[in-house]
Amino acid sequence: MKIEWIAEELVENYNNLHRRRRTMFLLGPSGVGKSDSIREAAATLSSQYKCAVPVLDKRLSQMEPPDFGGVPSVVNGRTVKNVPDWWPSDPDSRGILLLDEITSAPPVMQAAAYEVALDLSMGGEPLPEGWMVVAAGNRASDRGVTYPLAAPLLARMTVVTVESSLDGFVAYCGKHNVRGEIVAFVKSRGEYLNERDETINTKIAELPIGKPFSNQRAWTTAAQYYLDSPVERRLELMRGSVGDRAATDLEVFLRIWQTMPSIDAIFKDPDSVDTPKDAATRYAVSVGIAVRLTATNFAMAKKYFDRLPGEFKALTVKLAYKRDNTIAECAAFAEFVAENPELWKRGA
Repeated sequence: MKIEWIAEELVENYNNLHRRRRTMFLLGPSGVGKSDSIREAAATLSSQYKCAVPVLDKRLSQMEPPDFGGVPSVVNGRTVKNVPDWWPSDPDSRGILLLDEITSAPPVMQAAAYEVALDLSMGGEPLPEGWMVVAAGNRASDRGVTYPLAAPLLARMTVVTVESSLDGFVAYCGKHNVRGEIVAFVKSRGEYLNERDETINTKIAELPIGKPFSNQRAWTTAAQYYLDSPVERRLELMRGSVGDRAATDLEVFLRIWQTMPSIDAIFKDPDSVDTPKDAATRYAVSVGIAVRLTATNFAMAKKYFDRLPGEFKALTVKLAYKRDNTIAECAAFAEFVAENPELWKRGA
């Protein structure tokens, strides 16, 4: 399942009481956005229910059975299991219990999760009805620390394989104001979206073990904050964030970005600015326009991006709409949709 569908799927699961009682297991490459999707779903649910719907994150790989299941004690000559203090107890509360890094948990910790995954209870104490359990983990092919998932645990969950998605990445960037240089580069060089995802990089086995590699998390966190570093240090910082190959190609792309047509000029006098011929610069210009496009300046910018090929027109408007959907309120936006119905349908 594409990563951009996960948050919506989790919200649908939560809103269906029968599905809410079935643990969903998100299995996918590191840095693809699994945790972000769970938190996005929680934010949506908080808005829907007008109350806090937190994500209670329990990283099984970093816990021992007593940390997770509680320490037993003897009462009146009988052993009693004490439910840990983190276990939700308010019957009216809502939330998502995240069993993270489950494939990195040793067998003893996987066994400790059986009761939670199937019965949504701990030591006989049920999870409040307003809570849902979600598990997340990486595949063995991701070269992390992984253990085979125990069959009894696997049978207790619905396994959803999460896939990297370029469209999902672009949409995420639009919502979270990720730097345009990063968006344009990854959009033009999709192989760097997530190098550890075999659906994108068929030569994954050739990647050096123990070295940084490019993934969605790296692009939207560390990488974008090094863009303004002095040139002589920027490349080294990028190599430490997204790996040698991506950093080297990004440096070349940044030279293009710095020489692309002036975005200021496009918004002031679009007819005076030439449109680029090569794809890399077109991506750069499209993203540069999109991050500044508003309902007020849409009509002026449209005079320019209307001269771009269809794919780049769609990228410009799509990214801008994801960032600020109020652009749909201007007449120029309606004109664009009327002139490009199929293009907007594909790009929406």
